[in-house]
Amino acid sequence: MKPQQHIDPTRWLSDLSDDLPICDINIPGSHNAAAINMKRPTRWTCQCHSITEQLEKGIRLLDIRLKPKRLNTNYTFTTCHGHLGPFGANEFQLLDEVLEECTNFLSANPGETIIMTIQIDDWRRTRPKDHPQINQALKATLTNHPLLRTPNMARLKDCRGRIYLINRINDDPVLGVPINIPDNTSGTTLEPTAQRHYEVYIQDQYKRLNKRRPEAHKLRLTVEAFENKHKGAMLLNFASGTKPFGRFVYIMEDLSQYFARQHPKQIGWILLDYPFNTSPQNPTDLPTLIIASNYHS
Repeated sequence: MKPQQHIDPTRWLSDLSDDLPICDINIPGSHNAAAINMKRPTRWTCQCHSITEQLEKGIRLLDIRLKPKRLNTNYTFTTCHGHLGPFGANEFQLLDEVLEECTNFLSANPGETIIMTIQIDDWRRTRPKDHPQINQALKATLTNHPLLRTPNMARLKDCRGRIYLINRINDDPVLGVPINIPDNTSGTTLEPTAQRHYEVYIQDQYKRLNKRRPEAHKLRLTVEAFENKHKGAMLLNFASGTKPFGRFVYIMEDLSQYFARQHPKQIGWILLDYPFNTSPQNPTDLPTLIIASNYHS
């Protein structure tokens, strides 16, 4: 493994081969990346660092959830978490601001790439007949940013300086490569489609976890998903869940112990909550461990 102190988290992709398919790079991601509160966690937050700080610390996969809001005759987009929240508690920054932070980061670090998944979490106060107009407004919002949208698995050289966009809204390739994630899946393979020419394995069970040991259950699902990563296929692995009454299941410390003990080589793309939290038992944060795994000999 390349010594961790020699890996710059701001520019770590710049050291990797141009010819690597991006799905074969182990990438740390942020679950609900824009659900940020820098002062204290809330029922709706998943991160405590800004988008720019996350990128500078090594995150390269951003899970972005959106809420369309009517503005005169058009629509604007606010990032959100879920579709419930009194007085806008589930709302965060504007999508325009997120895109600007990403574009500025890539301008300063042209050897890097950002993978971004977009989905609409909160359709409230919209009508189905207005959804085509909403999708058109979203396309306009994405314009003038360095996006990459290709049905083929891209190589790192094609992604440098660009946002590799994944569409979790519909099958329109203009909104990114379509990936339809089944709700609460413990693990499933999505076969290639006309708009996506590669296989995707997804683990995203976030509810109905074992009532007595939900953390152990979630850890097992996350680790078992690694076994389904093979070359040329994408692995999207969500490492958090929920308990009743809005309580969260976090396995960050357990995952840190697993990585330190097992040194897995094939991790794929893993989405984390509060990924930079550490403890005396695990002083190295998870993104650092995941990044370092790309330098196994």
